Amino acid sequence: MKSRLLALLFAALTLSAFAAAAADKPEPNPTVTTTKRSAVKVGNSFFALVKGTKLEVLGRDGKDLIVKYRASQGKIPYADTDYVLSDDEKAEEEAAAEAATAPAAAKPVAPPVAKKAAPPVAAKTPPPALATDGKPATNYGKAVQKAKQAEQAHKGKLVSPTDEILDEKPKK
Repeated sequence: MKSRLLALLFAALTLSAFAAAAADKPEPNPTVTTTKRSAVKVGNSFFALVKGTKLEVLGRDGKDLIVKYRASQGKIPYADTDYVLSDDEKAEEEAAAEAATAPAAAKPVAPPVAKKAAPPVAAKTPPPALATDGKPATNYGKAVQKAKQAEQAHKGKLVSPTDEILDEKPKK
């Protein structure tokens, strides 16, 4: 009789221990499935997701879900998934929407002060590269003039096969 009682007591203790261990385990994170083509933001990068991609939900941040994508955490709009808002989350969103649409507290508006008309701003023109006498006025102008001279010198050195045939250039 004692052995039976001990066996029942032992069985009850082990069952309660298993039940307590099961209660201590956190629930596995729910998964969501994308309902359309979307992208998940991981850090500063975006990764394209096709419709039907399963993601593990870690949390929620405003209108975004924090999900596990591969080995990283990322954000995806919950509107792109089959995520269902709980009643508390719906109430939060409605309160946030009402706060955003409600007019801000009326501040007294100061009467407008007449300002002097600003002089018209002329379009800035770059300084001329060449002065009126044809000499460069700036370093940029000097560089342009030097490039033109180098181009002319190069063209003078080029030989065209038609020149010899047509004898357009006098032979030296």
